[in-house]
Amino acid sequence: MTDFEITDQPTPEQVAQLEKGLADFMRLARQADDEDRPLAVLAKGADGSVVAGLIGKTGWDQFFVSTLFVAEEERRKGLGRKLLLAAEGEARERGCHSAWLITSSLDAKTFYETLGYRTFGKVERHARSEARHFLAKVL
Repeated sequence: MTDFEITDQPTPEQVAQLEKGLADFMRLARQADDEDRPLAVLAKGADGSVVAGLIGKTGWDQFFVSTLFVAEEERRKGLGRKLLLAAEGEARERGCHSAWLITSSLDAKTFYETLGYRTFGKVERHARSEARHFLAKVL
């Protein structure tokens, strides 16, 4: 019989064992270009500080957007759109055929939809918002 342990404090060794097991399994299925590769697009102000940016990664022929932020004083100037389109262009150069992201903001969801993203999933009653929206776009 298999024993189960439920814990909110797995040991570092237990976490490492599971992560290594999954990495070994995935290594058998993946090709060299499947490795996740960071992708960032940064917009800098006159003083060199970052006023907006996009952080994501490419891998497995897909682009995942994890963060898109524009400082309050820079919003409504098309900067977010330019960042996303630049990142998508780089993702295409890297061989990605699609992009995807998650947002809990209805304003952000609308923004992404204007750029061709479509909702493919939704988790209702997310803790800090009405829902989490999963969006994707063919590049």
